[in-house]
Amino acid sequence: MNITNETQTACPLCGCNCDAQAATLHTNNDATSHIAAFLKEARRWKRDEPFYWLATTEEISDTNYRADLKRAIAQENIGERDWLTACADTLLKVDMNYGRIWRPMEPYPIPFVDDVIPNDRYMRDFMRSETCEFPERDKLLDLNFRVNAPEIASSFGR
Repeated sequence: MNITNETQTACPLCGCNCDAQAATLHTNNDATSHIAAFLKEARRWKRDEPFYWLATTEEISDTNYRADLKRAIAQENIGERDWLTACADTLLKVDMNYGRIWRPMEPYPIPFVDDVIPNDRYMRDFMRSETCEFPERDKLLDLNFRVNAPEIASSFGR
């Protein structure tokens, strides 16, 4: 691939439209340059576009983090079977406000909730489980708090 400083190219790792030099560094898997390119791309977004980090698998698997997430879920006034709708509403809210969700090193495509959580009884299983069996499902529950109650989500795992 022939890259010059005048061209804009999509980063092979994250798909951002960073400059050619940063894209070259991205291909070398240089995390520092990736973060710099991400921040450069973030400056191009409108100021009112919300931005959310998706929890990592390590965070979700942490016992203290998981206990705090369970406690927050128990305190919400949402029925066991209504959590799917709540998660779908959260993703719709992010999408309608032109929000962006990022997981470490790459953007997170907004999924269909039914593809991630196919069983509406998942909440019962989640609340009873001691270990993280389905991290992608648990991340979606965590994202619900990161979007709708960031002050609660910031206390998870502390």
